[in-house]
Amino acid sequence: MSYFDYEKISEHLPRDGEAIIVSRKDGELNVRNCPFLPDDLVNDQHSMGRLMIANERISKTSGVLRIPSLILMFCLFGLLVSLGIGWSFWWLYINVFTVIFAAQNWYASARKRKAFRSYALDPVEEVRAKQGVSDPAFLAVLKQMSDFQLIALCYQAHLADHYVDPAEKRSLKQSPKNS
Repeated sequence: MSYFDYEKISEHLPRDGEAIIVSRKDGELNVRNCPFLPDDLVNDQHSMGRLMIANERISKTSGVLRIPSLILMFCLFGLLVSLGIGWSFWWLYINVFTVIFAAQNWYASARKRKAFRSYALDPVEEVRAKQGVSDPAFLAVLKQMSDFQLIALCYQAHLADHYVDPAEKRSLKQSPKNS
């Protein structure tokens, strides 16, 4: 980088706690302020508290079947052994336990999504709207914060189902409708 590049960057130096994004476009440096930082979210104690409570509620609902499914598998194993089905039918044990694990994971995932929609979606949307950032930018910030990994995963799944890119919306509006 040349002296002039550093001089251009120094014109955009942020205040303490802010950041800048430097990129190169067509050979020119493009410097802009970063509109949103994780510290902004942390400083709002009310929003932080709501997100922490929502995260805790989701974590309580996501692991409810782990112990009962293990107990069910041990009981099923004991039942199969007591019926005289020995180790020669090992494939039966593997198949039955795989089905139990798959059903348990599906049910836990469905409960987690339902808990996210009922407990966390409103606080997450409120914080995102208060910060005035896009959904993907807010998701990136949540993923960087270790306290909100579970909310970030649920929000990512929610966005995968419901998010439409603004550029895609514009192209859909501009395209002629087929009759």
